[in-house]
Amino acid sequence: MTTAEHKKRNYAAVILAAGYSSRMGCLKAALALNGATVVERVVSIFRSNGVEQIIVVLGHRHSEIASLIKHKRVQIVENRNFDQGMFSSLKAGLTRIDTRKQAFFVMPVDVPLVRPQTVSVLIDVAESNRGTIVHPSCCGRRGHPPLIPMSLVPEIVDCDDPCGLRGFLSKKEKQSVEVEVADRFILFDINYPQEYKKMLARLRSYDIPSGLECGVILNRIWRANDKLLRHSYSVAALASIFGKNCLKSGISLDLNLLQAAAVLHDIAKGQKNHARAGGEWLRKMGFDRVARIVETHHDLQFKAGDRIGEAEILYLADKLIQEDDIVGLEIRFASSLKRYGNSPEIRSKIGRRMDTAVQIKNELETILNQSLDQLCIQFRSHSLSPK
Repeated sequence: MTTAEHKKRNYAAVILAAGYSSRMGCLKAALALNGATVVERVVSIFRSNGVEQIIVVLGHRHSEIASLIKHKRVQIVENRNFDQGMFSSLKAGLTRIDTRKQAFFVMPVDVPLVRPQTVSVLIDVAESNRGTIVHPSCCGRRGHPPLIPMSLVPEIVDCDDPCGLRGFLSKKEKQSVEVEVADRFILFDINYPQEYKKMLARLRSYDIPSGLECGVILNRIWRANDKLLRHSYSVAALASIFGKNCLKSGISLDLNLLQAAAVLHDIAKGQKNHARAGGEWLRKMGFDRVARIVETHHDLQFKAGDRIGEAEILYLADKLIQEDDIVGLEIRFASSLKRYGNSPEIRSKIGRRMDTAVQIKNELETILNQSLDQLCIQFRSHSLSPK
């Protein structure tokens, strides 16, 4: 993911943090979030994407929030009429905006987990759609932050729609585009204490795409065909069985990480060195841990006695699944030799990969004290069960 601050972008952001936070019972902007505060986190989303002008609109207890960001190179605007609602805060912020910028983001401070890559994607879309409002969407639902062309500032300032910015934007559909992003957090805000607790829990696995986000990546961004979808989810099902049995045997694993890597391991299938290409794309998305596993699913170094982890489990599961059915390693690699083994070099690579798979299989059977065939029965039972 490109987050270098020196790569300046000709965009602005207006962060709205003027409200009472009455439902939370304390200042949302000042809540702790992974070593920072919520308002600092939101500022960093745009700063990491090189957004040049960041305006933070304050109101209720403005001096307390201002003290949190006084060293963040932001412009602070006080909205004395903040009790009139969020739209009044946006208008206050727009009085200070640099109209020479191409467009501006609007972000409520209580949506602090939006992925930085989402902002980068919106900017890329805006670059090729000048003068267009760009909405991020996840699973068909629009979220924050919209990116609005600077040319619309006068209309927004003069707008008296009772539905505020939402009402204004609803009248601009012909001037809007929607871009699908693998970011469930564009839809997640914090208004109540229980939502804040949920946010902190989700932050622990922030760099692992959820099942919903994996589905967006495969179905809506990569447009995977049925064959690839069936293979990916079959590999994920078998890897999950291996992983759950490993956990029961005391092996430390992250099942969410394993599942995400298994579902996404072939996203770049068809490209040269698809494992590396898929890993590079996932790394740009901010999913570094998943990327490291995906990059090794095709070729992995392993010897007897090495630790069994998520990468080893994915490697074995992928080698056992042909299309969407489970087969023996001998059958799978015999098929590979038939398709690709025209040269001694390729045959050597295939042989080495089979040796690695056998080594992992033997190690796994020893650790779990059961045969691979017994584990595969669980997969077949799962595949045949009514959905």
